[in-house]
Amino acid sequence: MGTVLDLVLEDGYAYLAAQGWGLHIINISNPSAPGREWSWTKGSSILDVDLAGNWCYIAASYGSSNSGLYALDTTVTTSPFRYHRFGSGTNYSRVCCGPDNKVYAARGSTLEVVYHNESGFGQNPMGSYTVSSSITGIDAAGDLVYIVGDFGLRILDASVPGTVVLKGRCENLGTIYDIDVAGNYAYLANGSNGLRVIDISDPTNPVSLDVVLKTNDLAVGVAVSGSYAFIADNNKGLTVVDVSVPASPSVVASYDTDGTALKVRFAGGCIYLADGAKGMKIFRLNRTPVKPVNSSPVNGVEVSTLTPLLQASAFTDADDVYGDALAASHWQVYGDQSCQGELYYDSGEVGAFTSFMVPLENQNGEPVLQYGKPYWWRVKYRDSRGAWSEWSNPTSFTPVRVPPPAPAGLSASSGNRSVTLAWNAVQQAVGYYVYFAPEGESFACWNSEPVGSTNCTVTGLVNGRLHRFRVSAIDGAGLESPLSAEVSAVPQAPFRNRRTVETPVVRDLDKSFMELYKLYIDGRMVRLGLLSQNAVRFECLFPGLYFMDRDAVLALGHGLAVRFQCRI
Repeated sequence: MGTVLDLVLEDGYAYLAAQGWGLHIINISNPSAPGREWSWTKGSSILDVDLAGNWCYIAASYGSSNSGLYALDTTVTTSPFRYHRFGSGTNYSRVCCGPDNKVYAARGSTLEVVYHNESGFGQNPMGSYTVSSSITGIDAAGDLVYIVGDFGLRILDASVPGTVVLKGRCENLGTIYDIDVAGNYAYLANGSNGLRVIDISDPTNPVSLDVVLKTNDLAVGVAVSGSYAFIADNNKGLTVVDVSVPASPSVVASYDTDGTALKVRFAGGCIYLADGAKGMKIFRLNRTPVKPVNSSPVNGVEVSTLTPLLQASAFTDADDVYGDALAASHWQVYGDQSCQGELYYDSGEVGAFTSFMVPLENQNGEPVLQYGKPYWWRVKYRDSRGAWSEWSNPTSFTPVRVPPPAPAGLSASSGNRSVTLAWNAVQQAVGYYVYFAPEGESFACWNSEPVGSTNCTVTGLVNGRLHRFRVSAIDGAGLESPLSAEVSAVPQAPFRNRRTVETPVVRDLDKSFMELYKLYIDGRMVRLGLLSQNAVRFECLFPGLYFMDRDAVLALGHGLAVRFQCRI
């Protein structure tokens, strides 16, 4: 394959510039098993490549007539290949694609703006700009062109055809090998200085940030994606830098390859490194999961249980689009907000949970939490490739004793000197108290010990008198609920079947006889009624009375109807 000096990525393919071997197109749709698709060896000493549409632009330098700037049609993958060439015999070292069919190419210390379309290159450059030393890196953003070298950084305006105008400069930076522009910042591979960041929010006045991050060797290539900068670190391989805060970059990972790292690119969650004579190396970037956020219990809330359910935000990872997922979690409960004091519970590494219930007891059988004490909890997530997130910001909760709710569904049914009550069960209850109040009196508790079921018969009541009832629940901690809604009932004696007593001799009764037997006892009448021609009904309208009439003795109970057939 030769010495890989540069590479560019597009649509599942890597285009490698290999010194002495030309251009190699590698299928990287499966990064773990890349395969060569085809090669183009016309320009064997290729130094730099870039892509725009179906055209691959190649800066070739031989010191012969084969040197020049090439545009290779990537849709034609077998000989004869279709290509255009500009500047025959001219050594080009760097190339970068711009807008409106513009191509920026470095020829020594001169930047040329060249036009290209399906028909080929324009005859002459559309404009040029010359600096004091060789151009080692080019990047473009719109009509602005950024070039670097020993001269520092130049920002050029190529928006007007035929002219290239200086917009701003930043000098005395040391040797710069490469540049990648991302947003308002330009990231420079600053050789032995490492990574340098330039604020280019004002193109007329670029400013170097104070911090220059020293890498492991010689920073010669740079590519930025999201919050990471990837450094081709020459003899020390790959260095990954966190640039989420551009003014405070920090090294987060590195890998020392067996080659000489010269250029680097990032796509599809993978890092592609031009490793000189050792070809192309592919690394999977495993970024750490996003720090979870505590969601429940809400910070500072009181909870009515010693086994609260802790809930955190959903798992999020910048690599989840590449198959990374939540694989494990770790939960902790502390006695202080700093999570530096007493650790009351530590789950260790457990399953892929975004919620977790604190157990009632630890492994020694001791209670984990106590009522009335505040606790702070936190959680972190691990992804399927082994990277842990940061701990979530701790939030607090305090277990408190809360009485159970009032029982619902209370009903009452009357009995003889009693009322039977029934109600719905309360989940936290271990028993119930029954309260009663005879009409005109206040409520009092009927049972000295809690009732263990959801029904109860209250006895010792007065028949015929209205009674009111309410019920409460009590939990295992002895906390009593509010009283239920009120119901009422009137105890009643049961209705008994009628009995008949007859005498052996029956004589006709007349009206005067019946009138004679209208009796009044304690102000209540005992009524005689004619049942038939030879019988009378003798009904008692009041309970519990006894009387004698001639030689018949009748016991009259509540509701007792007696047929009294008299002998005269």
